[in-house]
Amino acid sequence: MPLFTPGRRWQPPYYPFKKESLSNRTLAFIERITKGPLFGCRMCGNCLLQETAFICPMECPKGARNGPCGGSTEEHCYVDETRPCIWYEIYERAFKMGREEMLLEVLPPLDWDKVGSETWGDVVRQVKEVGTKKVVSDLVSGDKATRDETWDAVFRPVRQPDWWQGDAEYHAPAYEEPVSELERRLRAGEFAVTAEVAPPVSTATGKMCRNVEMVRPFVAAVNFTDCPSATPRMSSIACSKMALENG
Repeated sequence: MPLFTPGRRWQPPYYPFKKESLSNRTLAFIERITKGPLFGCRMCGNCLLQETAFICPMECPKGARNGPCGGSTEEHCYVDETRPCIWYEIYERAFKMGREEMLLEVLPPLDWDKVGSETWGDVVRQVKEVGTKKVVSDLVSGDKATRDETWDAVFRPVRQPDWWQGDAEYHAPAYEEPVSELERRLRAGEFAVTAEVAPPVSTATGKMCRNVEMVRPFVAAVNFTDCPSATPRMSSIACSKMALENG
């Protein structure tokens, strides 16, 4: 078990899909043998330890990087009951360390162009871009605001690539009126009932449309699940389109 990540067992690290230079492979090897025993590092290519209370979120069997899945409990992981839910552990440690506000930032998914490669090189390059002398002087400064600003200037561009740019701010919707009956009821604090309608196995949608009509008077919305019970069926997007076209 890693020293600082409370997982059950060692998880194998990722390896890059493309050939890396000797210098990058060497740096990745050093990073792997250092962070592996300490944090259970799986070489995801975008380290988020600072934002997740120094517990690697890749210990999650589902690779969830922004909180627990819907099936987890405080007692155990949804996938493997012999493990703790790593996100419950992250929350608990974050509150103990006073770092809970860092969990608000929406973190990026895996970038498979970088998975298996090192992260330290990105940090070094960002330090050079900000200015090595400035980074060193600001980090030893007695002004906390200056330290935090410089720290963020170094690490934020690394963990938030241009194609993602997540943040910890609330973004209000671009509309004011509810777009559906379900949203209207939820906004009003009313009790809402929904139903799941199984997508058809083939392209024949007659029965599905009849089922939607049958439950229409009793529900605020219907849900179509993609591949329910792991069986190939019509996509939920196609089913939703058919339901809308039928009123």
